[in-house]
Amino acid sequence: MFDLEEMSPIPAGSNPFVHDHYHMGTTLGSNVLVMHENHKNAPAQYLIIVHKPTGQRLRIIFPEFETREAMHPDLFVAMRS
Repeated sequence: MFDLEEMSPIPAGSNPFVHDHYHMGTTLGSNVLVMHENHKNAPAQYLIIVHKPTGQRLRIIFPEFETREAMHPDLFVAMRS
């Protein structure tokens, strides 16, 4: 089962890459961006969906990486568990 984590928001309407220098991104629409790690030869651990108008962010963690211990703990910033 996927794990969902609400992340701290970025300022509404701002460029997500100004606030996140680690992830790559793919624009899905004028209001939505999906951010991800750029390691094509390694399994993807998660995706981050950014709603650009509000700055809200949601991390979708894939089943094999559901625990914080399985992910990079230095990159994980959750508002709630």
